[in-house]
Amino acid sequence: KLVTLMKRNYRLASSDVIKVDNTGVTISLVKGKKSEVKFINPRTGEMITLAYNPGEQNTQTVNQKPDNVLTLEKKGSNVPYKYVFDAKYRIESNPDAYYPDSNIGPKLDDINTMHRYRDSIVYSDSGSQFMFKKEMFGAYVLFPYADEEQYKAHHFYKSIDTVNIGGLPFL
Repeated sequence: KLVTLMKRNYRLASSDVIKVDNTGVTISLVKGKKSEVKFINPRTGEMITLAYNPGEQNTQTVNQKPDNVLTLEKKGSNVPYKYVFDAKYRIESNPDAYYPDSNIGPKLDDINTMHRYRDSIVYSDSGSQFMFKKEMFGAYVLFPYADEEQYKAHHFYKSIDTVNIGGLPFL
């Protein structure tokens, strides 16, 4: 559904991820090198950017390096809405008393990393009573699990609606 919506309403503005030549289509993602694809809505001018390895995100303490950042630039807003998607290749298959759910899901330290990404990456706002505002609006662990329907009842799926941090099964 998302791809159909994108095709209908957005056009490719730029990409260094997808290359087309006489040999075919090549997808190029290199760890440590920034790659991004941008789409624009020709009617509104709104932009969607998906960046892989966007580089260090400056913070007031320790710089952060998320794997994937989705940026939505809305018409009439000075602030881009940014969301972190970070692939983790492990699951919590034996939840203990400290785990907030009895079912399989992402690891606790991966969820904690999403909190760190969302809460530590900020931008300077000198016109505000506070000097910094959040730059990331949400952060999500992508973890290897196939039963999406069962996972919808999980604590870390429901937490997306409440705090915009959680896990998404990605198989």
